[in-house]
Amino acid sequence: MAQDHLFPVLGLADVDEQDPQELLYVHSVLAQCALPYTDPGLDVRVWKRVNGAASLRIEAGAVHNGDDFVEVGLPFGPKARLVLYHLTTWAVRHPRRRCRSARA
Repeated sequence: MAQDHLFPVLGLADVDEQDPQELLYVHSVLAQCALPYTDPGLDVRVWKRVNGAASLRIEAGAVHNGDDFVEVGLPFGPKARLVLYHLTTWAVRHPRRRCRSARA
């Protein structure tokens, strides 16, 4: 991941005073083209945003419930954005191609 597209989630004046391990990072495209603020509903399967040269397209998927696949909606709201901040920060701190996740 190119470091020049990452920005700390604090004001620039605050960055020098913070412990680097406490900073969260957000990719510049996610800063310009955010996720939905409210639930767009299960009928909306694609979310697209364009802001200048930055563009974002997210498609809703499906999860397996043990018997069959069930369609799920698009991520939205502050919790979804915090998860993206966390994943971006993890990628900055652990520059690998794969990220292991715990089983739910």
